[in-house]
Amino acid sequence: MLRHLFGAYEPLDEALSVLRTPGLVVRRKRGNPGHTTQHDYYLTTSGRDTTQKIVETVPELIYYVERSKLVADLAAGRRGSALRDIQYLHPEYSDAEIGTVIAGITDRARERLRDALQTTEERNKQ
Repeated sequence: MLRHLFGAYEPLDEALSVLRTPGLVVRRKRGNPGHTTQHDYYLTTSGRDTTQKIVETVPELIYYVERSKLVADLAAGRRGSALRDIQYLHPEYSDAEIGTVIAGITDRARERLRDALQTTEERNKQ
């Protein structure tokens, strides 16, 4: 992602257009005219039905449903600004110059997730 004025930035409109056009997702803006403070995206009834059909047709795609739930759990209800503050604890984010690509932290994040899952499994065994 690009380092933007207020954090990592990637426009969602283009990526989500394939879901918005057929009415699978809707976007709601919060704020005042000319000053949007938040974008919320919701899966429509048609989107839920389509998702269910896709997973029933190709069960391997449940992986993405599970990953989405994991991301939501990790976010723990935090808004974008709180998540951004956590991102900026990483030097890859805080040290990136505006307009440059932020270096990835995938390997470190996977290691932390692996450690957290292992700790959870150990607690569940006790």
